[in-house]
Amino acid sequence: MLIGIDGNEANIQEKVGVNVWAFEVLKQLKATSDKRQATSQTKFQIYLTKFPLPDFPKESERWKYRVIGPGKFWTRWRLPLDLYFHRPRPDVFLSLSHYAPKWAPCPRVVCVMDLSFLKFGEAFKPAVRWQLVNWTRESVRKAAQVITISEFDKREIVKHYGYPEEKIKVVYPGVSEMFRIFKGRTLDSQGPTLRNKKYLLFVGTRQAKKNLEGLTTCLMT
Repeated sequence: MLIGIDGNEANIQEKVGVNVWAFEVLKQLKATSDKRQATSQTKFQIYLTKFPLPDFPKESERWKYRVIGPGKFWTRWRLPLDLYFHRPRPDVFLSLSHYAPKWAPCPRVVCVMDLSFLKFGEAFKPAVRWQLVNWTRESVRKAAQVITISEFDKREIVKHYGYPEEKIKVVYPGVSEMFRIFKGRTLDSQGPTLRNKKYLLFVGTRQAKKNLEGLTTCLMT
């Protein structure tokens, strides 16, 4: 089997949120592929608009990068053309973002991280929100399966897009090594910074939709 993957979400220098998630997914898929090399016939082809960053998994017999441009409206026309006319074709295509190729000769799997743009439209530029709303709707409705990160988002996908609940898979994010700052430590070892204090660690981006005011209020009550 040949699995095609849109890896552009991970191919970002300054990674936040979904970029980190996509990058870690690629790393783990590559590690799993290497471990099963002797017993598995599965191969991966990672599609990108530009060459992979140095921290990307290295190419191997079963793990290849295919760089095709230009990047403008890439999932709308450039990627679909390549999927149809380049050989070998993937047997299935995984999009590590909301945007699947508009057309594809194989089943598409889409990853939907959240639908905040539907409830917090003011947090996005009008053109960006329009694209998120319309392209996500189209990608979900054409998908053979949808992957999301919580039961709440699963319900939201069913609610807003009428997508069959049984075709949505909830996969909870893990914790990468770079965030395991307390590994092998205890609170006592942190000295007076943490001991006997009320604290909350927030590692997301500072945006109004994150409700940081609400988090601060919780700490003060």
